[in-house]
Amino acid sequence: MRNKGRYAAFLLCLFFLNVIPAYAYDEAKEKASAENFLKKVIKAYQEQSETKLAKYYSLEDIEGSTVAFEEALFRAIRAEEVRIDGIECLQKEDGYLYVGVSLLFVLRDGGEMPFYEYFLLLEDGAGGYTAVPEENYPYRIGKKIIKKKKEWEQTELYNKYQDAADAYMASYPGYTDAVYERLILLLNTSPKEMKESLNMTGTIFIMGITQLMMLSIWIVKKDKYYD
Repeated sequence: MRNKGRYAAFLLCLFFLNVIPAYAYDEAKEKASAENFLKKVIKAYQEQSETKLAKYYSLEDIEGSTVAFEEALFRAIRAEEVRIDGIECLQKEDGYLYVGVSLLFVLRDGGEMPFYEYFLLLEDGAGGYTAVPEENYPYRIGKKIIKKKKEWEQTELYNKYQDAADAYMASYPGYTDAVYERLILLLNTSPKEMKESLNMTGTIFIMGITQLMMLSIWIVKKDKYYD
């Protein structure tokens, strides 16, 4: 009986020794695959390539979508380069992967502006991904994202971004206001009209001195959109 017990314990140890590394490998592989795809998406934003953005988001045209708004935001920031500083997989469900990405916008004066963005990716069945515009988030997933947002803002990567953003804000206090003004000009609309337009697609663009205390330019879902 003792031998059988030892053998069972031995088999159990072998099981965990094989399963845990395999799980860690799959997780790392998934993260690397998502990062490679997002590099292409971010490059398309930076290059202002509407054709590539439409392809990555599976849209016929980005006009009228939150993708077009994000593209205008990248133009307003006027970065020389955009780098991924870190990425974290926050939630996976039904083929969807929700990720948080810490970015660095390298500006013309050499400064590096921290930026944190969320992306919802959908597995395409061929080992790749398609990005999902915010207005097309599935109801159930969108509601979970809202509920878990505060939790996700406690991660190590997010805290690192927050510290960098605070430092940048102290060094360049007026830069976010300049970005806001350029964005308004690009959209050719007033702040009030811009907000009303975004409400129609279920989003609010929150940008202002108080909201930008951590130098973040947010596009967030309205809670009632998922009620």
